[in-house]
Amino acid sequence: MLDTELIKYLELQKEEKYEFKDINKNELVQKLMEDIGINDSYIRDELIYPNLAHLLYDKHFIEEELTVFLKMLISNEYLLFDLKNKEEYSVLKRSFTLLQIAILLFIHRRDHIFDSYLIQETYCQFKQYFENEKIVTGYVKEVGWVHTIAHSADVFAQFMQIETFDHTMLEEMFTMISSRLKDPKNFYHHDEDERMVKAIIKGIERKTLSNEFILDWVD
Repeated sequence: MLDTELIKYLELQKEEKYEFKDINKNELVQKLMEDIGINDSYIRDELIYPNLAHLLYDKHFIEEELTVFLKMLISNEYLLFDLKNKEEYSVLKRSFTLLQIAILLFIHRRDHIFDSYLIQETYCQFKQYFENEKIVTGYVKEVGWVHTIAHSADVFAQFMQIETFDHTMLEEMFTMISSRLKDPKNFYHHDEDERMVKAIIKGIERKTLSNEFILDWVD
């Protein structure tokens, strides 16, 4: 749990446009990642998420450091953490890990920092997560936004734009999406479909999918 002093520091960063002065940024990332899925929605959504996103996005770290962070995020301790949900609200750790993975994938598309093996490993870990996540609730009164499907859509949107992913990879992602959304056991009513549409459009805009595939998929 973040202490009062660190919470005040994170609040200050929002006011000062995330300059992160006078602090060990690597240690800060480690602390924020430890509480990435904390139950407190204010600390999780308003402080940890944006501060961590800016630390990763704003070029504070070299490629090797970002690689370490991505490997942590796709590990069993984060993205695949407690998929059997033995711990109450463990889903929050998985879900808010997705948002930071999306940030790192965007950075990769911007700066080409990760090797192809790590990108492929990230995709395989994400696929395993997406096909096995059981908690698809959008919002829970006690802890706020859960949003595993919406956050997954953000990751899909980045993968759809990876230049080395060919039509076969895109087709697989489209199938993953349709299989999840057509599941009759689940009902989405917190704009999960809108977030997923954005990912789908990114895939179509690549112009690598055949018209036949797209029309069959829509049908």
